Amino acid sequence: FPCGNSMRSVYNFVVGPQPTDEIRKLQAEFRQLQKEDASQRLSEINCREIVQKLIKLGKLEVIFTLDGREYLTLPQLEREIQDELLVRKGRVTLTDLQPILQVDLLHIEKKAKELVNKRRDLQLIQGDLISNYYIESTINQIFEALLEEGQYSFADLARRFELPLEFLRTTLARANENRNFHLEDDSVYTDGYLKAQEAYIRGVFNALTRPTNVNTLLAQYKFNPNLFNGLLESLINRKKLAGFVQGRREQLTYVPGIYNVTRQDWIQSFFSQNSYITFDILNKVQISNPRSFMESVYPDGISLDSSYVSKSLFQQLNDNIEETNNSETWLDISGYLPISLSASEISTLLSHCKSFSEKTGTVFCSCYYVSRKFLDRCHRLFEQNLREELKKAKPEELLALDSSKRKDEDEETSSSSRSKKGKGKAKAKETTSTSKKKKTSSETSKTHKDALEYLESWFGEECSEDLLEGLAEHFRSTVTDMRSAFARELFRESADKLNKRQATLQKDLELLYTKFQLFANSAVSFAQEDYARKDVLPLFEAHLIRTLGTDIINMILRSLALHHCVEDSNIESTEDRNRVLALLPQKTSKQLEKVMKSISSKNVESFMKELEPILEGLQIPVKKLDKKRERNMVHNFKQILQEQLSKTESAAEAYHVGVVLIHLKIHNRVLHCSNRLINEVLPSLSETLTSDDLKLVNDFGQSLVAILKHDPDSSAHQFLSDNLDAFKLFAISFSPKTKQ
Repeated sequence: FPCGNSMRSVYNFVVGPQPTDEIRKLQAEFRQLQKEDASQRLSEINCREIVQKLIKLGKLEVIFTLDGREYLTLPQLEREIQDELLVRKGRVTLTDLQPILQVDLLHIEKKAKELVNKRRDLQLIQGDLISNYYIESTINQIFEALLEEGQYSFADLARRFELPLEFLRTTLARANENRNFHLEDDSVYTDGYLKAQEAYIRGVFNALTRPTNVNTLLAQYKFNPNLFNGLLESLINRKKLAGFVQGRREQLTYVPGIYNVTRQDWIQSFFSQNSYITFDILNKVQISNPRSFMESVYPDGISLDSSYVSKSLFQQLNDNIEETNNSETWLDISGYLPISLSASEISTLLSHCKSFSEKTGTVFCSCYYVSRKFLDRCHRLFEQNLREELKKAKPEELLALDSSKRKDEDEETSSSSRSKKGKGKAKAKETTSTSKKKKTSSETSKTHKDALEYLESWFGEECSEDLLEGLAEHFRSTVTDMRSAFARELFRESADKLNKRQATLQKDLELLYTKFQLFANSAVSFAQEDYARKDVLPLFEAHLIRTLGTDIINMILRSLALHHCVEDSNIESTEDRNRVLALLPQKTSKQLEKVMKSISSKNVESFMKELEPILEGLQIPVKKLDKKRERNMVHNFKQILQEQLSKTESAAEAYHVGVVLIHLKIHNRVLHCSNRLINEVLPSLSETLTSDDLKLVNDFGQSLVAILKHDPDSSAHQFLSDNLDAFKLFAISFSPKTKQ
């Protein structure tokens, strides 16, 4: 750089606060040098160093160009940006200024923001610096285009002028204050365009003479879809179109005024003449919602499932029902109602009648209304005649009337229980069900026939056959209940006693069966131990069946004898069992014969298999003994055995109970065994008892054996007498340290 030009440039770039003395001195030297001839020049490197020194001291603020060979002040950058904005007619992209000004984009963006903050006529929009006169020019272009086209969408305008959609919408709304344009959600229209669309729609719809789908018209005549619904609604509201719109979405239909008037007149004529109209008829004349339509036109009518009836028809029916309620008679309501009404609709219509309720009357065969007074009269006649009929019956017949139903249920339960076992259970169940249905149907038919005969004798001349059949069915259960109730009155006291006794027997039988299961399980568990003989289980089971099994069968016979009103007296022997068995029904006796035969067997499983159907027939739970209940029963037996042992003074009983109790404490199971089998239990005690305790038990048992054998040695009696209390105390207080 030449020295003079370089110094001038540096001097002209100096900005900032007032110069210090050093700076003033330097300036004076510069001026002196400038007056002298340019015999000496500063090199480019020196100039750069000087400028960098000034920048470092904060006396000079410049912007480097992209190539670093030139400097630019901030005011100069601002002027050049404004010049480019003028050259580009009010809109310039900041990224386009970078190659033109050769300045980093960050400085350009910063200065553009400062310009926007300083000048109200400038805006920075998506990287573009835009002036107000550019916006005004754009608005004028948009309005000129609208005058030519009539409408534009904001999306098209945003693409055309490369402006944001929301900015364009806001700007046009503000600029439209003095212009007659219409801005919708996504488009802008001229007033002329809207009027042309409205006239087009009005012309097409005024030409219609029958209901037409609106969507079909929209597609056929290519109305503006954004304006169509609003303009159509406006035309209808302003009475420019005489019709109306009904339906929704794809089913939206326009009904012309002339068609609607003709249809309304026809509907009114039909309804006034017939006092009703079906919804099917209204659908055929294109009433989209018949129920709502009739409720709006005739609000005092009644809407049914498929019809709409007038108030006059309803009132006429209500008056006739009220008159019927005040007399012992009936009313054929089919003569007052349309034949198209279903049974449910008639029921709905009657529910609206103030004079109708369940307390005032009942409907039969969907068309006969019978007053409560008439039904009460029939009830009194049935009661009177049935009492007279049953007064002539024998006591056995009266008892049969009350007990036949329970007897049938008992037989059904027993048969159903048997059908669950073995092969062919499905077929047996089906046979039982079919037999029951036939029997029930036969009894129902007989009762219905009896009721019908009574009604025909009373009202045969005045009532129709349908009404008599309906009344007979209505009173069928009443006739059955009356007969049963009258018969029950004579046997109520005895029946109560029998029921209480039966309940006690069933409870005792359930407990006895549970004990049987407990003893059977204990016997099986005992037989599986190593110390038990292989053939010991049949001995235990045979004893169990002979004792508890026989008691169960005797108790079952007593329960069935009570149930079937058979004299049972005392059932103890085989002869007693056979005598009661012969008096029971054949099906029940056959089941019991199988169980009685199984008493002689030594197999608990087969005995229980024959026993379970009988117990199920008596409604006694037949289920396996669960662990929780078994533990409770074992605990209870433990208390019972200890109490029994403490009270007994018999050495034989003490020995039997004591051994069973000790076995229970060691192995947690209760054995039901005879005196002969008690020695089979002793091996189960040997591994737990001490030698002294085991010796006491063995000596006590051997002494009893010696007495039974009539051993002349009298020491056995003395031993038992001396050690009875010790043996009882040992058995009661014994507690095993370990269980084997």
